[in-house]
Amino acid sequence: MKMTKQYFCILCIFMMILPGLISTIHSKMNVIRTQNKLTTVEPLENAPPMMVVTTIMLGGFRGLLADILFLRLQNKKNSENFFEMVQLSEWIVNLQPRFTGAASFLAWNMAYNVSVVCKAPEDRWRWVNHGIKLLRDNALTYNLSDPLLYWELGWLYQHKIGQVLDDANRYYKVALAKEMHRIIGDGDEYFWNELSLAPLSSDQFLLALKNNRSAFEEILFKEKLTLDQLALHFRRDGKFSDSVSLKLRELNILKISDNYFRATWLRDEYRLDPALVSAVLEKYGYLDFRLPESHSLFWAHQGLKLAENDLHIKCERMIFQSLKTAFNSGKLLYFDGSNTVNTMPNVTLCDAVRNAYSDTMKRHGAGNYILSGYENFMIDAVIILYTFGLKEKAEQYLESLRDMPEISEKSRFNKALSAFVIDELSKDINNMSLENAQSTIQALILKAYQSICLHEIERANGFDMLARKVYKNYMSKMANEADINRRGLPEFQHLKVRMLQYFRSTIPENIQQVLDREITKFNQ
Repeated sequence: MKMTKQYFCILCIFMMILPGLISTIHSKMNVIRTQNKLTTVEPLENAPPMMVVTTIMLGGFRGLLADILFLRLQNKKNSENFFEMVQLSEWIVNLQPRFTGAASFLAWNMAYNVSVVCKAPEDRWRWVNHGIKLLRDNALTYNLSDPLLYWELGWLYQHKIGQVLDDANRYYKVALAKEMHRIIGDGDEYFWNELSLAPLSSDQFLLALKNNRSAFEEILFKEKLTLDQLALHFRRDGKFSDSVSLKLRELNILKISDNYFRATWLRDEYRLDPALVSAVLEKYGYLDFRLPESHSLFWAHQGLKLAENDLHIKCERMIFQSLKTAFNSGKLLYFDGSNTVNTMPNVTLCDAVRNAYSDTMKRHGAGNYILSGYENFMIDAVIILYTFGLKEKAEQYLESLRDMPEISEKSRFNKALSAFVIDELSKDINNMSLENAQSTIQALILKAYQSICLHEIERANGFDMLARKVYKNYMSKMANEADINRRGLPEFQHLKVRMLQYFRSTIPENIQQVLDREITKFNQ
């Protein structure tokens, strides 16, 4: 009996020291593997203890267990037991953290296959989000040097959320905008630059408070909160409570505190490092991170730093495609947290799109798909720039089209600017995409309001009638209610109201008064 107790005590002591021994051995093995080039990948860094223990103890059996879990996952999908699929997917990725192909497939499966089984758009969005999080929060944690994961993540934003192929795509766009709006608001370049300077850790934050550190800690004590709890409350509400805000403002540390908590929130939950975002904005121009194309471009840009050969081209393609979408509809016209996202062209990005296409063709050659995409962009750019009143820039782009030796149909471009735009609009009016139809209608409405300010009411009515014609023509192509929900335009009057709000924000007060007086004569 005594021997049994002794063995039991020894076993308990052994079990207590086993994790420490495993960790020590694991560290030494990693050094040996790296020094002697016994592995083609770097050892896992910063892995949780449970993953380290599992990785070592299961050894080669991890693959077998992952296969068993994968079969179970398929059974759960067939029986529509979706909630267990999330946990199974995380286990599979954690068992084989270096097998990024599994992570990519599982994320795609949830975002595409599982989501479409759900009828409610909020349920679909939940599964698209699960796919994003599996890549971003699980797979990327242990594979920061794998460019394919960055591209796959960008694809979910570009294709699943950004395109109009999914019946619930409007819901996805609104959900993403709401989510990001709570953190970044309008999120201009100045905002991102400020956040990029925020402290990177809690210790740095407390040091940055300097003489106000003790006063800040006193606020935490009176509010009965730790620093982590304050962060949780900040993320729940999207801001500090009124009482905390008042006290921080009195100490003149509200701005630095707000920047720190927002920057940490973006890094922790979205892997959006403000310094990296600022670098992207500096390279390409302003991008609104409430819109999906900004996220797809960001992740493609990170992947491009590591990609080679075909994947390098794929990342570049995602960049110029995302930029083109941002040029066509990358400016959030009006957003109040409602269930509608209204966008308009971000014309400041035209040169960035052009340069992205040109750089890709210089590096990889003007393949048919790149050249045709570039030509289509240049034509769209001429029309959009012209209709938004940037005639000089539009003329420059048209001249560039005439000078391109690769384009065979040059006679198409040998016309005066206004004639070219009218001809192209006439061709496109019957097969416009959602983006082109919306930008064309918005530009015509904007020109109507500009004409009102010049007391040209008849001209304003002409632009309004043309906008209605384009709107009616586009909407006549909608086959049914589902088609309207997927790729239809908002009500025409809604577009006019939003454009009026935007236009008023761009003109001085005296011109606003002219607009208010003359608009009663305008054909409503």
